[in-house]
Amino acid sequence: KGITVYESCREINEVFGDGTIGQKTCYEWFNRFKSGDTSLGDKEGDYPPED
Repeated sequence: KGITVYESCREINEVFGDGTIGQKTCYEWFNRFKSGDTSLGDKEGDYPPED
């Protein structure tokens, strides 16, 4: 769409409600998509294992 990370984050929060996504998450997604990873799922190791 040709918009910035900040604009994307703002638009997502306007549509789905404030606090839906943080700027850090937006930047992480942009970097993943830019590198060719279009998966929206969590990568292995993103979260600590559950006991």
